Amino acid sequence: MSLALTSPTPGSAVNSATANLTWSAVPAADNYALWIGSTVGAYDLYFPYTPGTSLTVPLLPRAAGTVYVRLWAHVGGAWYFNDFTYITTLALAFTSPVPGSTLHAATQAMTWSSVTGSDNYAVWVGSTPVAYDLFSAYTTGTNITISGIPSAAGTVYVSLWVHVGGPGTATTSPISTPGTSLRRRLRLPSLLRPPRPAKQRRQPSPRHYFHVTAKHVVK
Repeated sequence: MSLALTSPTPGSAVNSATANLTWSAVPAADNYALWIGSTVGAYDLYFPYTPGTSLTVPLLPRAAGTVYVRLWAHVGGAWYFNDFTYITTLALAFTSPVPGSTLHAATQAMTWSSVTGSDNYAVWVGSTPVAYDLFSAYTTGTNITISGIPSAAGTVYVSLWVHVGGPGTATTSPISTPGTSLRRRLRLPSLLRPPRPAKQRRQPSPRHYFHVTAKHVVK
């Protein structure tokens, strides 16, 4: 069977926050899936499902470089895949303070890389990954001063969200750093088990946000 991305051309540079991926239709296929990750076969950036042959997806790794796309087709009760890559100069990442650094005050100025095509950002500060129990705010800029950092020593998680595209719904996994409970909570498909159709998941309000989480130590 021919299972291939047709546009943009695999291996080409895609320097926008999102890309409309299209692929060849596979005879008798009743569903498709895309795994988009920072390594081959990973799905840490996005994992949508669709019965169609095109989908707009984010290409926002934590560092500029190669983005890996695994295209799956479901045919006759079995899943088949091919791997492809794209190159991007964009990234969704904090620039200051460095993730994992130590914070010593109740407030902290945060800055991050600008994402071309975005119109809004949000910052969440939580006591657990992807939480916002300590602080949350929206901004159109690329810096903000967060507050609510606890005085007790421990770990805080700061999530940076970027808004790209228009309103709607999508099947998606938020981008998060390795080691969080997010993968277990969403029950992502195992690399040893081909993907299964997922239920539609609404994006956090406003919709079409994608994010990265940084962990900081409080002393």
